[in-house]
Amino acid sequence: MSRRLSKDEFNELVQEIINELHESPEEAVEDAVKQLQARGVPMSSILRYVGEDFVPSADIQHIEVSLRHLDNMLRENGTVENIIGQITDLCEECQKSVSHKVFVGKSEFVKLALDVLNKLRGSKEIVGTVLQGLLTITSDQPDILKNTNAPQTMALLLEEETDVDNLNLLLSWMKVSCTVSERNRQQIVETECIPRLKNVLENFGTVPSIVKGVCSVFRALLSDDETRVEKGHHQEHARQIGNCALITLANLLKQYNSNEEVVGDILLALAAVVTRNEFCERILQIRDGQSIVHILEVFSNFSEYERISRQGLKLLKALAGNDKARVEIVKAGAAPLVVSSMFRHQDSPQLTACGNACIAALTLRSAANSKAFCEVDAPLAILDGMRKHIQIVNVQKQGCRAIRNMVSRCRDICPVFLDLGAEDLINVILRNFYAQCEYDAKSALRDLGCHVEYLDDWFGGRGESCVKN
Repeated sequence: MSRRLSKDEFNELVQEIINELHESPEEAVEDAVKQLQARGVPMSSILRYVGEDFVPSADIQHIEVSLRHLDNMLRENGTVENIIGQITDLCEECQKSVSHKVFVGKSEFVKLALDVLNKLRGSKEIVGTVLQGLLTITSDQPDILKNTNAPQTMALLLEEETDVDNLNLLLSWMKVSCTVSERNRQQIVETECIPRLKNVLENFGTVPSIVKGVCSVFRALLSDDETRVEKGHHQEHARQIGNCALITLANLLKQYNSNEEVVGDILLALAAVVTRNEFCERILQIRDGQSIVHILEVFSNFSEYERISRQGLKLLKALAGNDKARVEIVKAGAAPLVVSSMFRHQDSPQLTACGNACIAALTLRSAANSKAFCEVDAPLAILDGMRKHIQIVNVQKQGCRAIRNMVSRCRDICPVFLDLGAEDLINVILRNFYAQCEYDAKSALRDLGCHVEYLDDWFGGRGESCVKN
């Protein structure tokens, strides 16, 4: 199915389910949404066509009455208990089905909820209830925040809120608001939320859930998942986060380097931020390069955890974009840790691909680094991983890059790879994944000194057209 979904396609699918499975309209919509998600259609495309047509009239009337009551309470200074009761009631309606959730989202609920927050944010119970409602309603449909003061409200709460539970809800709401919504991301950044998020890290840095929440918001702000815009602002957002919060994040890595629940989120946030050369250098300057040591300590402390090892590999790869960082990382002892993680978790194609990519980045234009990796059996780790996951394209692509970079400046390593059967393996990859891996595979064969067939589809003479009739 096309990733662009029309209303007619959606309605036809719902009607087909009703006819074949004899389901109610509400059940058919739920099944249609699940089918479309399984086919890769984004929720933002699906939810546009789910609405009041699939909500029973009694429920529509109930929702509309609840909204009117909430509006009246807000105007007439209703009691906290009654306001909480109305918001809770509307949230329960959202839980009934996707159609109910979309219908409430298209109503005045968001505007009223934001008004409640701005007017009664001194009440812990009110803030918690409203944030839970906004989190529920915004999930999978962030466009409902369009033309609201939600970003300003987020910034205000980041500055004023001191309750940990409410802060966690706020951070979760910010994260779902940024998902597949470039507009929301830009508006959140424009309201100076980044320095406020840094302040939250500094003030609540000892609370693991808050640290995880802020890191997840940073990563959401750096996403580039909005297909409706030609170019996002994730690079500018990375620059702002790096200038504001990079050192704070790096210091937290030391604080949580033995905390399994938090350290992975910090690693991912740092990897998302250090996309600029100056940020890699700034990491090196923190405590005379001790941040590199802290990253490697994470590898040592959590070597048995595939997820954390994979996230650490991503951060090392990001840092290796800087020439000086590349040298310092290997000098600090990264090579044996990277290779041992690949051997330990060789059943994971994701970690194998990350390990290959990390080796490729760390050995780029560096004979000394290539020798360091060769001494700890990196060639065997690379080739074993490629053989074990022979059907995973990304593993093969990254493996070919790692081989090429290791041998291109250090020809002494070529016999090691050849003795381990690299040539035959790469030729198999060329046959299986020619379109995806041609360039990387042929580059690896070329630098290994093996025979490479370069196909030239142009046989015409000078001045002749290359277009075949």
